[in-house]
Amino acid sequence: GRPTVLVEGDLRRPSLSALLGLVPRAGLAEVIEGKAELAQAVTRIGPLSVLCAGGDGADGPLRNPRAQAVLEQLRAAFELVIVDAPPAIAFADGDRLVSAADLALLVVRAGSTPRQVVRLALESLGERAAGVVLNDVDAESMVHGRWILEGNAREVKGAKG
Repeated sequence: GRPTVLVEGDLRRPSLSALLGLVPRAGLAEVIEGKAELAQAVTRIGPLSVLCAGGDGADGPLRNPRAQAVLEQLRAAFELVIVDAPPAIAFADGDRLVSAADLALLVVRAGSTPRQVVRLALESLGERAAGVVLNDVDAESMVHGRWILEGNAREVKGAKG
């Protein structure tokens, strides 16, 4: 019930509009570049407001000083601003978005993301790290609420209570 906006901050690999079945329109890139107003670019899906990436797949708009101003506009208009940022370690624009955030969730791909990369990402997030989301978990590898880590003899307790 709280006014919430989901912002697609990964301008290199936008996927939100396809995932949500939205008609392409001006997005975050165009708002930052001054080619569109925020009200034109934000769309609603039920109670959720969505601001897709827009643009042409370039990361340039996030380097624009107006990017922070757009984030501040979003903060003023919505109680919760959720930004889907690009990989924090791989791209500087992910770092820029995260530095403006109050909290960050690190999304880690099970069986793919090396532990050292997770460690480095958590260190770079510092106190903003609110937690880790493990995605692409193979349900077949779960045994009675425990995950068996490949290449590791020990078990790690799963998310079950």
